[in-house]
Amino acid sequence: MKNRRRIEIKKWLLDAGMTQAKIAKETGASPAIVSRVISGERGRRRKGLSAAVIDYLERRGCPIFSEESNA
Repeated sequence: MKNRRRIEIKKWLLDAGMTQAKIAKETGASPAIVSRVISGERGRRRKGLSAAVIDYLERRGCPIFSEESNA
């Protein structure tokens, strides 16, 4: 499931013309945190930054995160 999710998000990023580096810069998160969020890994540390990345993607219409929010 995580692999499918990661692929769908990466496809959406490509279609939207977004990069993980841009997301990191705009959210204040590190590129590693952005990568972990997209991969579905949610560590205990830096929960605020992970939430900021998820919020950023949700607000821009990333379908995977929107589906999780509505579940």
